[in-house]
Amino acid sequence: MSAIVSARRGGAARLCAHIGRWVPVVLLALTELAFAQEPTPPAPGSTAAMRLLELINKNDALTGEVAQLRGQIEELQRTLKQSRELEKRVVTDLDARLKALEAKPAPTAQKQDDAALIALRGRLDQLESALQALQQALSAGDTPTEADAADEAFNAALQRFGAGEYQAAVDGFGDFLARYPNDASAPDARYWMGVAQLRQQNFRSAIDVERLMIEQHPNDKRVPDAHFVVGSALLALGDVPAARKTLEDLIAAHPSSEAAARAGTLLKQMP
Repeated sequence: MSAIVSARRGGAARLCAHIGRWVPVVLLALTELAFAQEPTPPAPGSTAAMRLLELINKNDALTGEVAQLRGQIEELQRTLKQSRELEKRVVTDLDARLKALEAKPAPTAQKQDDAALIALRGRLDQLESALQALQQALSAGDTPTEADAADEAFNAALQRFGAGEYQAAVDGFGDFLARYPNDASAPDARYWMGVAQLRQQNFRSAIDVERLMIEQHPNDKRVPDAHFVVGSALLALGDVPAARKTLEDLIAAHPSSEAAARAGTLLKQMP
């Protein structure tokens, strides 16, 4: 491609040199015509007339040749411009190809990448196998278990309590405790069952349920609240001394609990 561009440039240079030799001749002839001083027109057939006619003919011929040469110059200029643009595109393309070759990883790096890809695919296969095993285990675990049934029963009773259906809640918690006495939610079931009875003003039943809860689950988080329910029920029954002692014992045993704070407020209001 560089040879083609050089050849074209050489032809353009030779033609321009040829034109350069003719331009002074043309200018000289035109100058002679422009500044010729002939006070009187030459007589027809005279030597001067023949000379003038010859100059006119030469002028016409040179004018035509000049126009032709100008056209050739313009053509050469267009060709030269196209050659330069073509050369620029070729250089740009070669540069892009060179950069692409330079960016291509070396064989060693390519081998390392292939090895890493194989290892990654192997790891992916292991993860897919583990995922399938987990899905199978989860599918097997979809079968309802006793724990699921216990949770459903407890939540159903708790929803009854939240809806203000206290007797239905008492029955639900009682059924839950009868079927699942050792379930993890048994302390909560006994506590909420006592609160539901307190809301129904069944104060003796509330006291019995909460005391049973405290006895069977002495370390449960609901124990301070159960003591407060007992003290509140005793106060409602008019047993002020027993209520006061229960609340004071609550504050002494669990001073940082919310139940202790409520007990302190209640003690201030007691006679």
